Amino acid sequence: MFLLFMLAFSAAWMPIEPLNNNKGYMSLMQDVQNLQKLNGFINKNPNTLSKITDLLAVSTNLRNLISEQNAFGSSRTRESFAFENVTSDVTTVPLTWTSQASNWTITTPKTDTDSPVLTTIIPPPSLPVSQICINHVKGVIKGLVDKQQWAIKMIDAAGKPPADILGGGLIWLGDYDECLSVQAAAFSINTTSYSISGQYCIASLPLKGIQPTMFSPVPSVSVGLCLPDSCTDTDANNLINSGRQSVLQRQPILQRQPISTQTVNTSKTVNTHKDSQYSKDSLYSKDSLYSKGSLYSKESQYSNDSQYSIDSLFLTMMPVIGERRVVLDLTSFYKTILIFTLSVISFVSNSSTEAVVSCKHPNKPYDTRAIIVLAVIACFILIMVAGTLYDVIIIQLPKWRRQAMLSELNGDLVVEATEKAPLIGQNKQIIVEETSDPGISGKILLAFSIYTNGAKILNTNQSAGSLTAINGIRFLSMSWVILGHSYIFGLSLDDNALTFLPRMLSRISFMAIANAFVSVDTFFALSGILLTYLIMKELKKNDGKMNWGMFYFHRFWRLTPPYMLVLMVYLALFPYIGSGPVWPENGVEPNYCKHGWYFNLLYINNFVDDPDKSCFGWAWYLANDMQFFVISPLIILPLFYFHIAGLVVILAFLLGTWTATGIMATQWNIPLSLFDGGLNFMKLYVRPYFRMGPFLVGMYTGYLLYRTNFKHRMSKVAAFFGWLVAAVVACIVLYGQYDDLNGNHVSQEISSLYNTVHRTLWGACVCWVVFSCANGYGGYINTVLSWKGFIPLSRLTYCTYLVHPIVIYYNQFTKQRLMHLTDSDVIYQFLGNLVISMMIAFVASLAFESPMMGLEKVIFKKQEKKR
Repeated sequence: MFLLFMLAFSAAWMPIEPLNNNKGYMSLMQDVQNLQKLNGFINKNPNTLSKITDLLAVSTNLRNLISEQNAFGSSRTRESFAFENVTSDVTTVPLTWTSQASNWTITTPKTDTDSPVLTTIIPPPSLPVSQICINHVKGVIKGLVDKQQWAIKMIDAAGKPPADILGGGLIWLGDYDECLSVQAAAFSINTTSYSISGQYCIASLPLKGIQPTMFSPVPSVSVGLCLPDSCTDTDANNLINSGRQSVLQRQPILQRQPISTQTVNTSKTVNTHKDSQYSKDSLYSKDSLYSKGSLYSKESQYSNDSQYSIDSLFLTMMPVIGERRVVLDLTSFYKTILIFTLSVISFVSNSSTEAVVSCKHPNKPYDTRAIIVLAVIACFILIMVAGTLYDVIIIQLPKWRRQAMLSELNGDLVVEATEKAPLIGQNKQIIVEETSDPGISGKILLAFSIYTNGAKILNTNQSAGSLTAINGIRFLSMSWVILGHSYIFGLSLDDNALTFLPRMLSRISFMAIANAFVSVDTFFALSGILLTYLIMKELKKNDGKMNWGMFYFHRFWRLTPPYMLVLMVYLALFPYIGSGPVWPENGVEPNYCKHGWYFNLLYINNFVDDPDKSCFGWAWYLANDMQFFVISPLIILPLFYFHIAGLVVILAFLLGTWTATGIMATQWNIPLSLFDGGLNFMKLYVRPYFRMGPFLVGMYTGYLLYRTNFKHRMSKVAAFFGWLVAAVVACIVLYGQYDDLNGNHVSQEISSLYNTVHRTLWGACVCWVVFSCANGYGGYINTVLSWKGFIPLSRLTYCTYLVHPIVIYYNQFTKQRLMHLTDSDVIYQFLGNLVISMMIAFVASLAFESPMMGLEKVIFKKQEKKR
């Protein structure tokens, strides 16, 4: 079931919780397991979920809810309402409201006997809901009774069950913008004036029968609601969970009782029809039922003379005329009107777990954290502008003038030479403006120059001896990472996951996307190659001497400032840059990384298992890379001085990582597909002692490149054989899981063997590509990978890795409608994520990465001069 896990984040199983409890990237990775659980649950219980359709009809039929029995199929005291002694000359006029003690009474038009018909609303006294919320709920009901457009919009904006629920449509968003557009005119209750605005909320019900994991909550059904903005999150939770418990306890929502011994004389009887007759009023016409979300059964009966159909979903108060009155529990009724869909699926939800309601608060003011970060950004912008002006006016302008003058003189000399004139005219003077040394302050400003830094990033020249093929590998691997993430956790709002995924799983070509995890191992291999190759050259240049303090400082300074600055901006400003029904108003990371940011700063965040301390989850790669870098001298020095000793050290480390991976994969019963690894999946995925294989192979490849100096010679047969073996091994790594994912499961021994060696084998294939291209055996592959256009793109891969999940988050969380997944949709999503991520990475590199590299040169060159 590996591919089923790979694409789970394109499904709708990520519960929408109170957003400050989001678990971030690690939760998204763990939520992949929920798709398998839910898919198995549906496969084992097809009849359970298939009842949803029938129960929708029952729950939306208010006549059934009014019955003394429950609304889910129990026998009713009467098959239907029989309206006898009903007057026929009721005039359609607005209903009036009066207050009597703690009850609210709606008085319908009087009959010819001058006897009013009363419908009483009784707010439950024990429910912990604020009084203003209760009053606004009354106002909504009054608006519905009076058929006010704003009140109907609140109902219309609520989420409703879509088609293909069994295919994965368990997020019912409703209309976010329509809800927020609700602005009710002022109305009075007990001489107090009120006005109502719409507030969008989302309620999530966890499914029963599926147990949570350490990182991932239970899959849930999520429904959008439109409530008065005076209702707090606590009010909304109490309203919804009280009504849900009423359904679970099989309590009727509406109850009937005799009006009194008073008799109402009538002259006509209202006719009803067994096969459903609809109200003549156009607001509730047959054509409008679908758009209003109503669903009717064949047993439904409708009044053909009343303004309000008794079975209409939007009927709040019925003018039931005769020897009856309806006593209505205000909270239960309003809750049922808005979240009738929750009642429908309550039978598949976990009755011991309450629904979680989160209300949206768009346009909230910036907090102190955001203001401070905005001030820091403003300072960076000012320094960058000042540095750019200094660079252009003081440094570049004299150069441009000098070049223009030389160009003009060269042109004159050419003309005069044709006329055999003197090479230098008697009256011409060459004025050369010499550029003075900018000094320490000027050099600091130049480090922030957009002009200079941009030119460096976009420059396509490389020095001799560069591994040019690495540029193409970097960019293509970064694109592969974004493609995998776009599938894994980017497409989290879709309505057809359980139909789209099996279709994708059946394609063997899709394995390249499903196994995109190895794209990260490509970067580990490249890191080992470059590190060893460059340090070996430095050691040779300095007769084996190396400033190891600067070795570590340079790496820390190279990675940390852009890393921490991007993290700072992301945590502080992300909650304010978007809105929507699923927008995380408190950010994606738990508690703004309050309890975990320092683990990232120390590059040990890949050892943090507590989801509440998880921060910037995709930075696990940076932690591994830094940890490999820290121990690299233990391998580099033996390799440089004693080749055999260095090789023994590499083999010892490699044997250690293989042994650890094999033992733990067997002990944890990790299958061939890692996403079925349960609670221990993330440990196997992010711990350095399980991921070191590609880095070790890369280090030895870097040593070979240093020793051969790109002059290694082999026969064409040997080169062809090397490419053939690399291609076969790479295909085995990528596509070897196909049969297992399609039901032909392998033994635990084979699964453990695959998990032990497949990353190292992939790294070896990457190293072969680099080695053969560097030594002239790459052919057209080397031509493509060494294309100069990849040079600036490869320089942006670090910042692209930092920002691309943020781009995907923004793209997904600002959606107001579910996506119906198709191949073309996914392609557009991926290309958009890639291009926008690279654009933002360019800005981040100009602002955060390049200036810090420039400052390092300024500081340490000054120290070298003093020495």
